[in-house]
Amino acid sequence: MKLEKVLSLLIIITTPVGAGALKLQEHDVLAAEGVLKLGFHLAANGIASPGTCTLDKLGTLSLKERIAFTDAVNCLHKLPAKTPKSVAPGAQSRYDDLVVTHIQQSDYIHGTGNFLTWHRYFTWTFEQMLREECNYRGTFPYYDWAHYAKNPKGGPFFDGSAGSMSGDGEYIPGRNSSCMPWDGIAGP
Repeated sequence: MKLEKVLSLLIIITTPVGAGALKLQEHDVLAAEGVLKLGFHLAANGIASPGTCTLDKLGTLSLKERIAFTDAVNCLHKLPAKTPKSVAPGAQSRYDDLVVTHIQQSDYIHGTGNFLTWHRYFTWTFEQMLREECNYRGTFPYYDWAHYAKNPKGGPFFDGSAGSMSGDGEYIPGRNSSCMPWDGIAGP
């Protein structure tokens, strides 16, 4: 019964007359069409079987697996950017292409209902780039921020080891080590 109501509403609002009567914006109509198409796709194909995707914490990977992952990320840093210089003159690598995309979309993806969906797609795109352009064959790990929140340097991502992405970098005397000014920002 509920599905019938949703489908009926989607059909009404995706027609020019229905959309006009409800005073919907074009993006509302496009969203409704997307939901309708998703419903048809799921009806025809079902939902993917559980267990067909592996998601591992970065900290559970062996040193060899972490090195393979960081090597693939470094590979993206070595490949030339595809973003036109007219769009982002500073983009030098394929990794920079990801940064440019995220920066340009920030106003539309943060603080919105699209936040999780967009970032899942963005992460999937990142994974595909690693696999297709850098021949990465391992699992695409995630970083358990909550687990390492009290000691980020103690985690496998920032400990400076061969399998980490980074460390503190070289100490430069006199350089301000703060990451972000807090003047005027309400904080804890």
